[in-house]
Amino acid sequence: MTPSWLAISEHAALLQGLHALVWADGTLDPSERELLGSLVAKLGLEPTHTELDAWLVSSPDLEAVNGINDVFDRQLLLFEAIRLARTDGSFDDSERALIQSWAQNWGFTDDDMASLDAEVLALTLDENDPFA
Repeated sequence: MTPSWLAISEHAALLQGLHALVWADGTLDPSERELLGSLVAKLGLEPTHTELDAWLVSSPDLEAVNGINDVFDRQLLLFEAIRLARTDGSFDDSERALIQSWAQNWGFTDDDMASLDAEVLALTLDENDPFA
């Protein structure tokens, strides 16, 4: 069940997809929890700490991404999913498979995905560069 604080958001499907991704490998890593919580806040949602934690440990809605019809929103989900998958230092095969299934269902090519991955890696390098 989608919590009320999330159900009112136009970004619910995006966040539900990312929620499914963090559980793809069977564990919620602290760095994944932190990044997903940060995305929730950046999108202007204000669940209590308890509400956010309850959602993060709940079973993800694996079908929520089916409601994303806009190409830009799909690309945003894929970008954020790659970023989230890489945040714990391990791009797990189960995470990669879930992202790849979304990409294939939406018609993104291997070249499209390689470009998104390169953008995420470049962003990560910039974030780790104290002079950037």
